Amino acid sequence: MFNIIKRRSTHASKLERWIGADQVEQMAAQVRHWYGPPIAVAGVPGAVYARGGGDFVGPIAAGKFGSLADLQFERMKRIMREMSLEARLVSGVGFTSLSDMISKWTQDNKGQTLLMVKPTSVTGVTGRANTTWYSSGTPVAGAAGAAAPGGTANAKGDTGSYPIINTTTGSEGLFLVSGFAQASTSPQSILLYDRLFSCAKTMSSSASEAVTGVPVRYTSTTSTDWNYAGGNFIAPEVTSALSATAHNWTVMQYTNQAGVTASIAPSVAGVSSAAANSIDLPAGYWFMPLASNDIGVTALTQMQCSAAALTGDINWVVGHPLAMMPCLANYVYSPQDFTNSAFGLTRMYDTACLAYFLIGTSATGGTSGVSINVLAG
Repeated sequence: MFNIIKRRSTHASKLERWIGADQVEQMAAQVRHWYGPPIAVAGVPGAVYARGGGDFVGPIAAGKFGSLADLQFERMKRIMREMSLEARLVSGVGFTSLSDMISKWTQDNKGQTLLMVKPTSVTGVTGRANTTWYSSGTPVAGAAGAAAPGGTANAKGDTGSYPIINTTTGSEGLFLVSGFAQASTSPQSILLYDRLFSCAKTMSSSASEAVTGVPVRYTSTTSTDWNYAGGNFIAPEVTSALSATAHNWTVMQYTNQAGVTASIAPSVAGVSSAAANSIDLPAGYWFMPLASNDIGVTALTQMQCSAAALTGDINWVVGHPLAMMPCLANYVYSPQDFTNSAFGLTRMYDTACLAYFLIGTSATGGTSGVSINVLAG
């Protein structure tokens, strides 16, 4: 695990030159209140992370003279030239070199390309976050979680998730290698995450509802484990539009990243008349804030809304962020390097239920798509 605390802030001018000032501002706004570990930024050579407070940390190895758009084709050519060269990877990731990665992809058939395209316009509000889980496309629309108290532990094979076919054995892991992301509006950021758990809220009641179901991935309370619960978030997805009713999410309870039960999240105002597919939280939040010093959850244990007369439907989801993927231009797939950027490869479960949020939308609607390459090793 990288020691982020001691890392200096990223060179602002280089980052803005590389992905654009508007994109930097948009991503910074979406992590200004983030409580969890820094989230790696895809497609930026070096080791750049977005962290709480709206800052970026870690060295950037680009942006001195050109931008990502300027150098996109040159980068692809350079990567192809270096395919036969050795590359230093993070220790213990399962690959001894870039050549080893290529061999496992081409000869051992351990790679897979996953494509998610949501051509249906997701209506949202500028600056707000939106879920694509319920939108038609590839794959098809997903379903809300079961009602409380049980909920649904999401996993590979759920309708709406990427169809991951790779499996790992022994000490192998499954890693994100590279990919592309696009949206019809920019600047825009896609948050790729593992959908761990979901539960439908009873909106006709202001009483508290216990949740007994639990996630089965990213549940470790040990901070040095790759499957540490730090960074797990909870968020209220609007599955059908809400009425014009003022409401607050209070009292929401959870078990934190250290296993402390009955932790209480701060009260947060929902959004009156929130649109379907939006996240029912204020601008700048795609996650429910947690109690002071908490940086993640292992389980959602109680849901409560202040308004008994609120109509519409809410589905609470527990997720684990994997990457922030910037979209630099309308309808243009931006390359995302998971090998030589901050990730040094991002490890994930082979049972992951992959999905993505559009965070900080820059328009009231739009389409999007993600393509990623995963490799077992």
